[in-house]
Formats: sequence, C-alpha cells, structure tokens
Amino acid sequence: MFKIGLALMLIGLLAACATTPRPVVEGPISPLTPEAARANQGVGPNERVRWGGEILDVAPGENQTCFEILSHELDVSGRPRESRETDGRFIACDDGFYDPAVYSKERELTVVGTLTEPETRKIGEHDYLYPRLRIEKLYLWPQLSAFQRYPYYDPFWGFPYSRYGYGFGRGYYW
Repeated sequence: MFKIGLALMLIGLLAACATTPRPVVEGPISPLTPEAARANQGVGPNERVRWGGEILDVAPGENQTCFEILSHELDVSGRPRESRETDGRFIACDDGFYDPAVYSKERELTVVGTLTEPETRKIGEHDYLYPRLRIEKLYLWPQLSAFQRYPYYDPFWGFPYSRYGYGFGRGYYW
C-alpha cells in the first residue's frame, strides 16, 4: 500500500510541475498572428489574442509599462518556441510599473490581451507598424539553463554531430 501511495504522490508532483500557467490559456483566443495583424490593417480592435516571444525593450512610463516583443510561435503550454522564425514584432502595454531589471531583454514573455490601434515606430531608418495590445494577463517564463533547453545535446555524439564522422558517440569512430 505504501508503494502505491508513494507512486501516486510522485505522479501528482510531476503533474504539478508540468501544468501550463493558467493566465496564458484561459478564455477564447483568436488565431491571429502579429504578422497577420500587420498585414490586415482592417483587423478590428478588441480582438483577444495570445502572443509571446522575446523581450526586446521595456519602457516604463508614468502610468503604464510597454514591452516591445519579438514574436515567436507558442507551444501547447503557451511558451514561445525557440526558433529563428518570427511573426514580427508587437507592443504590449499594461497599467503599472514593471521593473526592467526583472523583465529584461531576451527573457521570454507570453501575453493575453486585446488589440488596440497599431503604432508606427522606427527600426533604424525603417518605419515599422507594430500591432499593439492592452495586456489582460502576462507570464514571464523562468530562464532555462542550457541543459534544460537542450537535454539531449552532446557535441561528441556520433554522426552527424561528431567532427570525427560516423562515430557512435563520445568521440569514438569506426
């Protein structure tokens, strides 16, 4: 009986660790992407979306804080996928103060919010039309170590990763 109880407790603990943060999955969400919102300037305001990506800039103002985010596709848990592909940039603003030291550049953020009027800003010399969100909920993802991000990465694992050719791992080769 003790083993069954212990097994159930471990399963419960693992399930608790693997749950998706509630703020990023609640309610109806439009499938609209930031790139589609830029292309279709006629998209109605107040459309509810869930977008996420890498923080590029944090601008705390007197009454609100705005995040400039480089958008990435979200996985099933709502976390931005690490990839070179992007859906463009967007701006997400919320009332109050968010510390730029905590919400720092290159951190992953997922926001749920409603579209407002787009905003044009310069990127270098280029005028860029940013979709803009009023944040309802946001989630700052914990930073992952290299091992957590790439648990199966081993630079000495055999072909095609080994510089020695057709090895079967740890630098050995035929």
